[in-house]
Amino acid sequence: MLGDDDDNKRMAQRQLFMVMIMTVAMMLFFQYYMPKPVQQPPAPGTPGATAPLTVGPGAVSQGAASATSAVADPSKWPYLPPVPDAIEAESDYPVLENQYLRLVFTPIGGRVKEANILFKSDTAHPVQLIPQSALPDTQSTYPFGLRFSEPAIGNALDFRRFEVLDKTATSLTFRLTLPNAFVIEKTFTLNGKPNLMTVKVEYQNLEPVPRVLGLDDIPAYRLTWAPDVLSQDAYRGIEQSVVWRKDNEDDFVLTSAMEPDGNGAPYTRSITDAEWVATRSAYFFVAMKPEFERGQAWATGVLKNFEFGAGVPRTELAPQATDAREFSVYVGPSRIGYLDQAWPTLATAHRFFDTVDPLDWFAKLLLRMLNAFYSIIPNYGICIILLTVVVRMVMFPLTLKQIRSMKRMQLLAPEMEELKKKYGDNPQEMQAKTMEMYRERNINPIGGCLPVLFQLPVFIALYRTFSSAFELYRAPFYGWITDLSEPDRLYRFGWNITVPLVGSIEYLNILPLIGAAVMILSMKLTPQPQAMQDKTQKMLLTFMPVMFSLMCYNFSSGINLYIITSTLIGILQSSLIRVTKVDAVSLDTRKKPTAGRKRMHWYDAAQAKKRLFAKEMKDGSRRPAIKPGKTENGPAGSGTGANGSDGKSGKRPKNKSSAAED
Repeated sequence: MLGDDDDNKRMAQRQLFMVMIMTVAMMLFFQYYMPKPVQQPPAPGTPGATAPLTVGPGAVSQGAASATSAVADPSKWPYLPPVPDAIEAESDYPVLENQYLRLVFTPIGGRVKEANILFKSDTAHPVQLIPQSALPDTQSTYPFGLRFSEPAIGNALDFRRFEVLDKTATSLTFRLTLPNAFVIEKTFTLNGKPNLMTVKVEYQNLEPVPRVLGLDDIPAYRLTWAPDVLSQDAYRGIEQSVVWRKDNEDDFVLTSAMEPDGNGAPYTRSITDAEWVATRSAYFFVAMKPEFERGQAWATGVLKNFEFGAGVPRTELAPQATDAREFSVYVGPSRIGYLDQAWPTLATAHRFFDTVDPLDWFAKLLLRMLNAFYSIIPNYGICIILLTVVVRMVMFPLTLKQIRSMKRMQLLAPEMEELKKKYGDNPQEMQAKTMEMYRERNINPIGGCLPVLFQLPVFIALYRTFSSAFELYRAPFYGWITDLSEPDRLYRFGWNITVPLVGSIEYLNILPLIGAAVMILSMKLTPQPQAMQDKTQKMLLTFMPVMFSLMCYNFSSGINLYIITSTLIGILQSSLIRVTKVDAVSLDTRKKPTAGRKRMHWYDAAQAKKRLFAKEMKDGSRRPAIKPGKTENGPAGSGTGANGSDGKSGKRPKNKSSAAED
């Protein structure tokens, strides 16, 4: 029938459309969420190496410092001491340390030269977040410098030598005195909270007249972090960004998007009354929170050469008066528990997905579950396995529908073989008969694909969680798997080649190969829809798992462990689910549905009834229905046949006139 042909065409179009959607979805996933290869910076002095950021007296560097303030001209500020020649001894580099941080200071500018993140599980290998310069400290940029709005000062104090005024186990104070001008003191204090410290800046006016610092929205000075945060996790899929919070909302800009304007001036942005400002990456945060009103968040520069910090509002000081400002500073991992302890709203900047809130919420839910398992079993590898079991249990209804749909179609294989024998020479007729059989059996040939499509967002959230959650950073599993955030790397080859879709192959990674093996095994054991058994579709279904496994070669051990566990659970579920012949032949259009069985959709039932009626009309088992208002041989109401009888007894019925005559 013509209507059936249209239905067959639409069904075939839906099959092709679903395969295309799944292919495009996988391509987009690997385009935007697949980890990028690690880019090792070239060594200084080699071709292509980038010169360190330099901001020294008498010169203005490219990038951040040139955009913020000019280096002071001593002729305009006669009170500035000369720039020292060099640091004489290592003893001039004081250190503050606790179980979370090890800070190495330079007296040049009273700045932090090294910020080492310490790990309980690996104390011998801290992570250093400050880019190191090959130039002397008097020409290098380091964090916690001061940028004055006064043009005659600018950032000149960063290149003068401060004296160590006081030092304890948890506190260090630097002082710089400019006679007849001012005294600057910086005090750094480790307050015991994870990776949190307090920076206090005091400015005392030594001039005989009042001193005004700043003007309107121009801050008196800024406490800055520069020139970058060397987190070494840029390939984790979460791009580095500068984040600030104002009016209970977070806003951010990617450091890769900090480009000069049309006039060549570096990117610059200031936000007045900001609660805090931070730089975040996949694993690490550096954040500043001004502990005073009308603090200003500020960022300027370009990628890998930028500054951000917090500004002090306009201040007027009487002679001998002192202005003291405190900043809370977090320098540490992107662990939600640590961020919450620093200050309550800092954790809002921790996001796995910036633009898709449901996925970000789900990824954080998975992380909380992972940490809950870890509180019971302190091994994140085992926790990943347990979390995978929970996810598979939640997704089991969709998995059950997928497996049953495929197995029901597999049980129709004998009937498919009969159709091939009868209509093998006519592909169109073969397709039409196949679709008709599916309709009669109440089977959707793409029913096995839809659950897989629904599970794709779940996999994306799991991938992002396992590949960029700090909890898995340097977390060991067993044997050679010592870092669940990195590939397992059993053996290092003597060569390094790059393969399309795979990336760099320098190590022998076992987990992706095991994952490929179990996925191929799953393909062999899982029944495939007969509608997907032509050569092209069959090759696509076979190629996708292999391609997916190759793409996972350089994935983290955590995500590969999840893939292996999930695939093995899927094989187990498939082997335990039994589908009988009755389930496969669940619809007979010539009989009423059995009690307790799910009824057909009204449209499918109407179409089945229509086909049955046409068949009975064709073979003569049903006579045409008599239209209302007519009898078989005469008009309704006459009550007579051709001979005037009633068609039953042969007698002429009585009417009112004859009855009256009688």
